[in-house]
Amino acid sequence: YSDKEEYFKAEEALRKYLFMYEDSRWTHNFLAQIYLGQGNIEKAMNEIEQDTDPFWSLFIKNMIVYASGDKNRADKLLNELVEKFGHDSWPNIAVVYAYRGEIDKAFYWLEEAYKVKDASLFTLLSYPAFKNLWGDPRWNKFINKLGLPDDHGFHRD
Repeated sequence: YSDKEEYFKAEEALRKYLFMYEDSRWTHNFLAQIYLGQGNIEKAMNEIEQDTDPFWSLFIKNMIVYASGDKNRADKLLNELVEKFGHDSWPNIAVVYAYRGEIDKAFYWLEEAYKVKDASLFTLLSYPAFKNLWGDPRWNKFINKLGLPDDHGFHRD
């Protein structure tokens, strides 16, 4: 399956979930991520604009705006994310930089997460944005220093 096919499957699964739990707090955020993965920027923006969580909406909006091509606005949103959440959201900031293809900055924020042993790192390392780091020698070095068992499931080059 391609990534896009997986996003369509995710959308179908989320729609089934919404049938049962139509007031789910995370609905707009998850749909925004799915639409972003599908390349449907307008739908993604419509969904994230309805998300009321200050962190998660700003985090996802960063990537949507960047994907829209509005680099000036994306830069402002990223500065806002770092200013407001740079003290405790290191791996999420790494995701945004990886998504933007800013590899050095992505690795910087991964290292910051590693220094404080941020447990969310283990969830976020599977985010599609980190595919932009694959092939860089720092990726394997970083994954290996986590000290995980060989069958951890994270990509290695």
